[in-house]
Amino acid sequence: MEFVSISNIGSIRILDVPLGVGCDYVKKVLRTFDLQENNNCLYLENVSIDNLPPINIHFNKDNDGCIDRIYIGQSQLSQKECDTLFKYFKKHLVGELNVLSDKEEEFELSNYLHRVCIGRQRGIGNDENKYPFFLHIAGRLMGKNEPELKYAMKQLYLERGVQPTNKPHTRISVSQTIKVLFLILMLIVAFLFALNGRYAPAGEQGAFMDKWTKILIVPNDGKYEKF
Repeated sequence: MEFVSISNIGSIRILDVPLGVGCDYVKKVLRTFDLQENNNCLYLENVSIDNLPPINIHFNKDNDGCIDRIYIGQSQLSQKECDTLFKYFKKHLVGELNVLSDKEEEFELSNYLHRVCIGRQRGIGNDENKYPFFLHIAGRLMGKNEPELKYAMKQLYLERGVQPTNKPHTRISVSQTIKVLFLILMLIVAFLFALNGRYAPAGEQGAFMDKWTKILIVPNDGKYEKF
């Protein structure tokens, strides 16, 4: 399981969890983790992945119980740990998304599905040994009120699109095409078979009789005349 992955259509997954999925999906995918839940989100506390410093991961729920935002953060970090996290996510995301804002301590990124913010701070208050890090992934198309539009938007994050609907139609179209081609082939064969017995020799001058129309066809100066 990759910590961060991006599909060909731009859907970001954290621990194989994209936006738009329900809580049951998250619980199933992350069943090997100590996943906790409250009214607002599913979350992991102080998990270390890919040899990174321990971080907190929050999968925020919308009113329908689906994940509409992902937040990764940690405040109890040394400067080295904070820099390690910052460089890790910058490597995985900056080259894949459009850069809206590029500052030394914060990046804002975007594609047509997501808006992403990666940031770090230099100490909390007077304690310079605490370097917070945060990563916020929001869905630009989430939160639509119309049920059909809302459902369609979520399919993009799930990378489903309309392909499952089109596949049966494609199979039907291929089957029908094969039947039509076979029928055309049979008609051609039948026509050639009938055509083979249509004309019969008549006389010694290269003339022949069209049995279908009862017309005599006689060659004359390289042309054929009908009688």
